[in-house]
Parts: sequence; C-alpha cells; structure tokens
Amino acid sequence: MKCETESPLVSAIITTYNRQAHLKNAIQSVLKQSYESLELIVVDDSSPQSPESIVKETTSGSSVPVEFIEHKENKGASAARNTGIEAATGDFVAFLDDDEVWVEDKIKKQVNRLLATGPEVGAIYSGIKVMEPDGSLITVRSAETKGDMTKQFLCGKTPAFPSIVVRRDILKTAGTFNESFPSWNDREWLIRVAQECEFEAIDEPLVVSYREDGRDRISHNFDKKRDISYPGLVEKSLPIAEEYGWLFKKKVYGYITFELAYSALGNHIYDEARKYFALSLIRWPFNAKAFIFLIASISGKSGYRLGKLVKRKVASVWEVVQSKG
Repeated sequence: MKCETESPLVSAIITTYNRQAHLKNAIQSVLKQSYESLELIVVDDSSPQSPESIVKETTSGSSVPVEFIEHKENKGASAARNTGIEAATGDFVAFLDDDEVWVEDKIKKQVNRLLATGPEVGAIYSGIKVMEPDGSLITVRSAETKGDMTKQFLCGKTPAFPSIVVRRDILKTAGTFNESFPSWNDREWLIRVAQECEFEAIDEPLVVSYREDGRDRISHNFDKKRDISYPGLVEKSLPIAEEYGWLFKKKVYGYITFELAYSALGNHIYDEARKYFALSLIRWPFNAKAFIFLIASISGKSGYRLGKLVKRKVASVWEVVQSKG
C-alpha cells in the first residue's frame, strides 16, 4: 500500500460566477475532504463583484494549496473549466460548481476505487442528492452503470457533473470543453471521454447540490440552447450514434429533441415544448416520457405543476428506501 504522502494529487476545480453566498460552502467541502493530497483551483468567470476576499478568508490557514484565477471578461462555464484544467497539476481532476458540496469522503472513496481498477478505466462518478435551499429533497440520482458508457451518454443519461473524477492523461486525448456550447457542454465532453476510457461508479450520493435559481438559469439560456447547443449536439452526436446502427441514431436524435422540449416545459414556454415533444416522438416514438410531458405541455402550467409534484414525491419515497437499505 502507498503511504499518504505517495497518494496521487487531485486537482479540485471550482468554477463560479456571481454566487458569493454559495461559494464558501463549496470551498469548505473541498478543504474538509478526508483525502489529503489535494490542490484547489477557483476560477471566477468575471463576476460583477470579485469573490477573491471570500476565497482568501475561507482558505486561510488551510494546508491545501489554493490558486484563485479571475477572467477579465465573462467567457462561460466551459472556458472557466478549461482555465482550471490548464492550471491543474494533479494526476486526477475533479470538478465542482459553486452551488454544490462534496461529502467528506468523496475523493478518498473515488481515488481508492480508481486505483483498484485496470488501465481501461479513466473516470469515476457517484450518486448525488439535489436539494431545495430549505433542505427538502428534489431528487436522488443513482450511479449504477459502469464500463463503456458511450451509448448511455449519447442518450442523455449522463452522470452528475460534480460527481466526476477523471485521470488527467485522459484529458490529453479526449480534449477539454467545447467553448462554443453555451449549454450541454458537459454532455458533449463526456461523450468524448467515454470514447477514450471506461467509467467506474460508486452508488452513493457523495455530492449534494442546492438548486435555488435553477429555473432562472434555464430561462436565460433556453434560446441559446435551442439555437446553438441543440444543433451543435446533434451534429456531434449523430455520426457517433450511427456507428451503432441507423435505429440507434434515430433514438439519439429523439432523445436530444426530448431534452430540448423538457427545457422549454420547465421554463413554461408551452408552445415550444409542444412542438419539440411532438418532434421527438416523430423521431423516436418509443419514449413514454415524451407522451406524458406532451400532455403536460398541453395542460399548461397546471400540468407542469402536477408533473413536478409527482417527481418530488417519487424522490421522497426513494430517499426513505435508501435510508432503510
């Protein structure tokens, strides 16, 4: 066994923009990790008010090396992550947004599992809890699938991004984040990573994400998602999907369209939601969720509220089952 001083260095990258109230908790969750061989890189994407003082105050006295980088102009999440990757010196790279926190043993469990796998495994992810600011549960995402996950990612079944740890040498072959994508940039990147290595999974919620203004962020980005990210993801995904056959290509096209429709529904743009749910069913008529949400979009706001309530009830039952398991 390796002694602690020989443990691989993990570069924790936190990207932030104008969310000072949450940033402190994210930083503290990195500093409190039971895994000691860490470095922390905080990248601010040109916030109106610099969080530098928060970073310095929160990390004061910590033994974890800290680097704070500020963009002079707002460049987007992909550019901020790429800046962090460029500054990283670790053997492994882990990502965290400013409204999320890691469970204390997250990195230790993931690095230990990665070290126990073969060279074909280049990344690992875990489950995640998504919470309201008041502590009520929105959903729990499990982490069960492992191995070659290219097909799963093409269909939109991607891990929660802050749960991922990736070997740094994989980034040299898979590449960094596509800065032309205003959204779905993590999904496009994960598809490339999956073509380079297999994934391992730890089915525990090692990340907690607090969603205070998720709808507002969806609202601000929907037009760009429809006009830039959607056609961009289709262009990148379909040639890869075609390698698995024409039927799977149709399935991928249908699922990408479904997710665009779901974004419209969550933002209460019902005419767009109806249009793209119908289009997703034309492309892949075997997605039962598309039928359900098409009806919800026809029902308008009341249908959306009912769907959201059902989703939360299911998440609450799942939490009880997990606690008893």
